[in-house]
Amino acid sequence: MGIEFVFRKMAVCALLFAPLVVSAQSEDLEKDLPFFKQQESTYQRWLDQAGLGQVLRVHGTQIEQNRLSLYLGFRYQNLDSIQAGWESLKKAFEANRPMSLERELFGKMLHFMEVPQEQAAVQLYDTYDVTRAPLFFRGIYFDGGTVKVDESDARADRKITLSPAKLGGMKKMSAATFRAKYDKAKVYSSILAYLNERYTKDPCANREPELTIYEEDNLLRFRVTDLCREVLTDAANPTLCALVDRLGYPCNWVRREKLDYTIAYQPHPDGFVLHIQVEGSYGSGRLKEVPRGAYYSMELEFKPYLEEYADKITAALGRVILYGKP
Repeated sequence: MGIEFVFRKMAVCALLFAPLVVSAQSEDLEKDLPFFKQQESTYQRWLDQAGLGQVLRVHGTQIEQNRLSLYLGFRYQNLDSIQAGWESLKKAFEANRPMSLERELFGKMLHFMEVPQEQAAVQLYDTYDVTRAPLFFRGIYFDGGTVKVDESDARADRKITLSPAKLGGMKKMSAATFRAKYDKAKVYSSILAYLNERYTKDPCANREPELTIYEEDNLLRFRVTDLCREVLTDAANPTLCALVDRLGYPCNWVRREKLDYTIAYQPHPDGFVLHIQVEGSYGSGRLKEVPRGAYYSMELEFKPYLEEYADKITAALGRVILYGKP
């Protein structure tokens, strides 16, 4: 485990982990590092026997500021597979148990590693590649008398319930009639028409935004590329400039944004619910300098902007579906 990995993980934890203060009377863990390394294989055997090893794997252990971190990774490379695998694993594990999956992972770490709970942490990332920002994170630790979980996903999740009551003074209709009038196919079509017009109308100079559909049957999945100042508006400039300056680029380096949408239509007794996920990335203005993997997730430094944007888009989509305009 190289020094780059140490620095990168410490930087990420500083952003995502609640501050952990280790008591001056805590145990010195360095002397037992060989034992911790030996127990990695024991923990993996437990994962396999518990049926968790098909999704999770032990990446390694590391002592940071006299706290032992057990790093877990995934059997998948694709972020969508990681998200789905984690959610499916949690649902299956917790179906007939009073304990959460996170608490079980932490408890087994204490059992196998034999460390004080105040000096232990389990961390899960979607990637341990030092050249990529992590897009999925779970941090499990003991603080304030209880086990806590810090989490971060590279997306903004929203949902909106649409029903006849939303039509206001218009003619009342039953929920069944409402769902028939606004069925899944029509709703998806309305969303695509509005967003395609929104993103391709009046683009920035030298930009050609493009909406690419990946799925529009059960789920609606699509990507919009070559956007400019859609999420990272002028308000983001101070943070943006400080960030790219650390990366060694001029302040005007950021010129392109990419948005990934996943939308699900779910019938509801009152009408239907739309689940909307928005993932955002940004990169250089020169297309040939933004190859695959060179985009940076908005999750860490710009999550508030992505969250605010998701709120606005969700509200606009609701109006477009019902009234035909945002």
